[in-house]
Amino acid sequence: MGRSSKIILTCMVGLLLLMITTQPERLPPFILVVPFILLCTALAIIFVRIFRWQGMPPGKSLRLGLIATSLPMLVLVLQSLGQLTIRDLGTILALFAIAYFYLSRLSKPASD
Repeated sequence: MGRSSKIILTCMVGLLLLMITTQPERLPPFILVVPFILLCTALAIIFVRIFRWQGMPPGKSLRLGLIATSLPMLVLVLQSLGQLTIRDLGTILALFAIAYFYLSRLSKPASD
């Protein structure tokens, strides 16, 4: 089992234990951030590994992995705060489409 697989497994087990053994209304606010950090870490590693498996170079796979991770995490955070609307979702999708387009153009070499 590789290092990244161990990190993913640790994050998921920690998230599962936290969700099973705690009640959110009784926790201090700084502990409520921990599930988001664990999920974000696991998702980032999973996306980077998928992009690397597709043959992308390390730098590009890391950038796209972080973009791909931040989209569901941002939606999840807004939903948990009760602030997610259709307009917000449309704006987020548009911004991530622009970011993806920009990053894909950034990594292409300029042709003469």
